[in-house]
Amino acid sequence: MGQGMIIISPNPHGVIKVAREHGIESKQIGYVSKKPLIRIKNRGAMNSEDLIYKKGPAELVFEY
Repeated sequence: MGQGMIIISPNPHGVIKVAREHGIESKQIGYVSKKPLIRIKNRGAMNSEDLIYKKGPAELVFEY
Protein backbone atom coordinates (compact mmCIF):
# COMPACT_ATOMS: atom_id res chain seq x y z
CA MET A 1 0.00 0.00 0.00
CA GLY A 2 3.02 2.33 -0.06
CA GLN A 3 4.17 5.03 2.30
CA GLY A 4 0.86 6.86 2.54
CA MET A 5 2.06 10.42 3.12
CA ILE A 6 5.62 11.72 3.14
CA ILE A 7 6.61 14.98 4.86
CA ILE A 8 9.98 16.63 4.25
CA SER A 9 11.03 18.66 7.29
CA PRO A 10 14.17 20.12 8.87
CA ASN A 11 12.79 18.76 12.17
CA PRO A 12 11.65 15.16 11.55
CA HIS A 13 11.59 14.25 15.24
CA GLY A 14 9.16 17.10 15.91
CA VAL A 15 6.88 15.94 13.10
CA ILE A 16 6.96 12.37 14.42
CA LYS A 17 6.13 13.58 17.93
CA VAL A 18 3.09 15.57 16.75
CA ALA A 19 1.89 12.68 14.56
CA ARG A 20 2.10 10.22 17.45
CA GLU A 21 0.24 12.65 19.74
CA HIS A 22 -2.63 12.38 17.23
CA GLY A 23 -2.48 8.58 17.03
CA ILE A 24 -0.71 8.51 13.65
CA GLU A 25 2.02 5.90 13.20
CA SER A 26 5.11 7.58 11.77
CA LYS A 27 8.84 7.11 11.28
CA GLN A 28 11.77 8.72 9.51
CA ILE A 29 12.38 7.05 6.13
CA GLY A 30 15.28 9.08 4.78
CA TYR A 31 17.12 12.36 4.65
CA VAL A 32 18.11 15.03 2.13
CA SER A 33 21.76 15.26 1.16
CA LYS A 34 23.80 17.58 -1.05
CA LYS A 35 25.52 14.58 -2.66
CA PRO A 36 24.37 13.90 -6.25
CA LEU A 37 23.04 10.38 -5.76
CA ILE A 38 20.01 8.41 -4.71
CA ARG A 39 20.53 5.65 -2.14
CA ILE A 40 17.73 3.17 -1.44
CA LYS A 41 17.89 0.74 1.48
CA ASN A 42 16.47 -2.57 0.30
CA ARG A 43 14.89 -5.29 2.41
CA GLY A 44 13.72 -7.44 -0.48
CA ALA A 45 10.26 -7.94 -1.92
CA MET A 46 7.30 -10.27 -1.57
CA ASN A 47 5.94 -11.85 -4.73
CA SER A 48 2.18 -11.76 -4.11
CA GLU A 49 1.41 -14.44 -6.72
CA ASP A 50 3.82 -17.09 -5.43
CA LEU A 51 4.04 -15.77 -1.84
CA ILE A 52 7.84 -16.00 -2.05
CA TYR A 53 10.10 -13.50 -0.31
CA LYS A 54 13.05 -12.58 -2.51
CA LYS A 55 16.11 -11.01 -0.90
CA GLY A 56 17.69 -8.31 -3.01
CA PRO A 57 20.88 -6.28 -2.63
CA ALA A 58 21.20 -4.51 0.73
CA GLU A 59 21.47 -1.13 -0.96
CA LEU A 60 20.78 0.33 -4.40
CA VAL A 61 22.77 3.46 -5.39
CA PHE A 62 22.04 5.64 -8.40
CA GLU A 63 24.63 8.33 -9.15
CA TYR A 64 23.94 11.19 -11.54
